[in-house]
Amino acid sequence: MSAMVIGKLLGLVFKVQLMRIIGEVGNGYYTMAYTLFTPIYTFTVIGLPATVARMIASYTAQGRFHDIRKLKVISTKLFRFLGLLSFLVIAGFAWVFTNVFMNTPPAFLSVLLIAPVALLGIMSAVYRGYFEGMRNMTPTAMSEIIEIVIKLIFSLGLAYLVYQMGVREFNLSGTLFGQAIESSERLEIQLAQYTTAAAIVGVAISTMGGLLFLWLTYRIKGDGITREELVNSPPAARTPFIFNKLIKYAIPISLGSLILNASSVIDLVTVYNRIEHALNVGYDRIMNSYGSYIPADIRVDELPNFFFGVYGMVLLLGSLIPDFVRMIGKSALINIAAVWAEGDKYNLKRKIEAVTRLTAFLAMPAGVGLFVLANPILSLLFPGMAGGVAIAAPVLEIFSVSVIFMSLVIPLFNVFQAIGRADLPLKFMALGASLKLICNFILVGIPQINLKGAPIGTILCYFIILILCFTAIRNIVKIKLDYIGTLIKPAVAAISCGFAAKLVLGAMENAALNRLIPILISVLTAVIIYAVSLIILRAISSDDIISLPKGEIISKTLAKYKIIRYNGKN
Repeated sequence: MSAMVIGKLLGLVFKVQLMRIIGEVGNGYYTMAYTLFTPIYTFTVIGLPATVARMIASYTAQGRFHDIRKLKVISTKLFRFLGLLSFLVIAGFAWVFTNVFMNTPPAFLSVLLIAPVALLGIMSAVYRGYFEGMRNMTPTAMSEIIEIVIKLIFSLGLAYLVYQMGVREFNLSGTLFGQAIESSERLEIQLAQYTTAAAIVGVAISTMGGLLFLWLTYRIKGDGITREELVNSPPAARTPFIFNKLIKYAIPISLGSLILNASSVIDLVTVYNRIEHALNVGYDRIMNSYGSYIPADIRVDELPNFFFGVYGMVLLLGSLIPDFVRMIGKSALINIAAVWAEGDKYNLKRKIEAVTRLTAFLAMPAGVGLFVLANPILSLLFPGMAGGVAIAAPVLEIFSVSVIFMSLVIPLFNVFQAIGRADLPLKFMALGASLKLICNFILVGIPQINLKGAPIGTILCYFIILILCFTAIRNIVKIKLDYIGTLIKPAVAAISCGFAAKLVLGAMENAALNRLIPILISVLTAVIIYAVSLIILRAISSDDIISLPKGEIISKTLAKYKIIRYNGKN
């Protein structure tokens, strides 16, 4: 888990530094490349490995180790085929997508060059699913760290190199790669398409590095299955049977993964076009609101991409907490599946409450913190992009609310997958995504609302889904959760820490301090208030501590002094 956290933090560092190099316009191209890439990648890389992991966990419990080995062979061939198909679809559709659908020709190179990332990423996914099914999370975590380190070196390095080449040529001849440029402001805008494309080349190199590490790990260390286990294992089922079972489980989970990410996909697909519409019908109104924040030399036809890049700043910070939560849900999936298979309703209830409560402990203060510190955090991360920050900050404040609902939904979806009801997330997200699509189409296209309409739609989407999830757990799983201990107490503690952060930040507003100091003091104060609030409310249970190293001893000690509630052994 710690390695995964390190990987996510390094990923944030990469994205922030990249955005500083490529700017709002370049980030628009970068985000557009992921508009085509994300649905394909999500369907394969998120859904299929989860299916492989679930099948392996089931086979392990049954002692069917020959089936595990055969599943590895079958899934490898399937993933290679899907990777090649994804590469061909993205590469073949890149020109039509950028020139016809999005009307942004400068994004073509970025979209084209992201095709190899899909191929290599999908090939890596089979190893990750295999190792995770064997309850070995280390190779996945290490490969992600290797990828991000290579990305930091090559992606940022190539983007910076291309940027310097462009600036040097302009200073010498007033041109950029042979094309005359009117001013240094236009240079920044024109150069963005090339720096972004160079960065995506670095992403492809890093994905190849991650794949190579996973392949070498498997070749050198194997999968941990012993000779004795193979000898005592029954013969493997026939290949068509395993393949059909893989597809049967994979389709609903993959579709569920796609629809689980439908909110971000809908944002990527609709925000650009609806902002373009808002500019067409209310250009003067938008310019009265944002004109002073927009680069002077940007053309009218480039404005949608500029706003798209600004919204990418919001998505960068808004997606950070849900990404961490996915790690919690993924690790809980196998444990919940085992308890469900045993028919142990008591421990099933405890584990569902524990993973939901742990998610609330993380997501609620983070969402409140983003709301309170949106402008200071954006200003700290992007000091040279004051215009983009001024536009993004109020949008991030709204988006911060959706972060809480989005995060809480993720482990509940994992619960449904673990008990064999992967159809429920699919149905719930279909409804939520439909509402999100309608909201985006209507609200983002209104000039007075513009970008703020997207996070409003996200809030509505995930709030409805969260209610449906809890209803299904009560009516279908036949479990009544403790909502006061699981949700209400963490929410009260989070609101308390938010007020504390706001008061401290306001008190230092006029102080002549480095931009980082007020944020650090506000966050530190909020953390202390949050921890004290949780203890006063007795919101922490032994189930939240017991999975930690020496967790049983720690939980008994804390319970002895009435700091937490002790529920006994799992």
